[in-house]
Amino acid sequence: MNSLAQVFSKPYPKTPVFIEVPVQEDLEGPFLVTSSKAQIWVENKFPSGIVRSAILRVPREFLFRSCLEKICEKSRDLAWGSVQPPTPQGVRDALAHLAYYGLLEVEIYFGEGFDQDLLPESLPSFEEVWVPTGWAVILPKDKSFVGTLFDFGQERNSIVIHNASRGVGLVVPESV
Repeated sequence: MNSLAQVFSKPYPKTPVFIEVPVQEDLEGPFLVTSSKAQIWVENKFPSGIVRSAILRVPREFLFRSCLEKICEKSRDLAWGSVQPPTPQGVRDALAHLAYYGLLEVEIYFGEGFDQDLLPESLPSFEEVWVPTGWAVILPKDKSFVGTLFDFGQERNSIVIHNASRGVGLVVPESV
């Protein structure tokens, strides 16, 4: 399975309650992290430059889907410009959003029912169950730019999305 974020997998016999993750000094919130029940936005890092992320027992594909939905909502609320309609121009605008931040090596992931004819043939594209029906998401090939998923095994995961505003382009039906 392809991934929304960089993945670190290391089964642990004992799972911690939360982890502390250093975030690059020049990045500002909001950051999307797991809590014990869902994903939440945190506005700031601690003074030491870390964010805390809880361990959540959920299949990875459900976690990724939920993150995309929360990123879509936050992008619309804060007018990031990363959510575009499923049209040829919408796809170009989503690609331009990432290109503006220097992200030219990208991949496209799409959900069931997305019109693949809208996608440039020159870019790698993959159908993924974690992308909502009718959606496409454009991500840098280097997923560490978006964030990190910590996989503790047995569906115990923690995620920190530290670049939701710059590293994720979404092509989403307007009815969503």
